[in-house]
Amino acid sequence: MKAYFSHVHWGRVLLTGILVAILVGILGTVLYLLAIHIWSKPDQAQIAYQVAIWSTSILAILFTVGGAVWVARKVASGAPLHGFLVGLVAALILILLGPGFGARLDLATLVPFVLTVAAGWLGGVLGNRGREKS
Repeated sequence: MKAYFSHVHWGRVLLTGILVAILVGILGTVLYLLAIHIWSKPDQAQIAYQVAIWSTSILAILFTVGGAVWVARKVASGAPLHGFLVGLVAALILILLGPGFGARLDLATLVPFVLTVAAGWLGGVLGNRGREKS
């Protein structure tokens, strides 16, 4: 097991996980601000909060799949592991930054965490499959 983790390209994994978290944070904030400006005052806060939660979760999953596919295509072996690690790094960063943006740590936070990690693994599998065919 130790030999398997020694072949992990940690630089790519960490950089991609950090970039995914940054992109999700920026685009999630932009979508939140757009939601505030679109809806009228009575429902504004509640709708903007829901938009922020859903958009952040969806963006995290999509960007994690894309980042994991990119990392998986760059590595020689262990693409699903690299994808899983990208998802884990991105999910950990997002869950640690969540309370700073007003998110609570509860069961509703655990589901996007697990989905982001699974999206990383899926991206690793898809990136490996695409590389084998070419």
